[in-house]
Amino acid sequence: MYAGVAARRPGEPAGATTPAASGSEDLAREAGLIAEARRAIRERAWDRAIALLAAHAREFPGGTLRDERWLSQIVATCASGQVEAARAEIEQLARERPALARKAAPLCPGGALPEPVPEG
Repeated sequence: MYAGVAARRPGEPAGATTPAASGSEDLAREAGLIAEARRAIRERAWDRAIALLAAHAREFPGGTLRDERWLSQIVATCASGQVEAARAEIEQLARERPALARKAAPLCPGGALPEPVPEG
């Protein structure tokens, strides 16, 4: 057996995808969707970017690049003029991932997180 080449199991068809190969193919597909979405953002094709990011969310809801998806989604949503929707995404993110929300807030002018109210 060669390094990096998995042996085929008895009864497994030739060319069957191993879990490791499937994982790397998934990551390549995931990265491709994010790259396409970022290209659409650079081209100011907001609807296309949003559609690509929605496809990523459907295919890879807990994917390796979900943080990049969330940040890109906020940029595309805000830039398309949907500032309130972007702000709602930032607020949801603040509940789920506060550190990421702090990165996201400056990406949408007018979408900044409200200042915390001091207790007492």
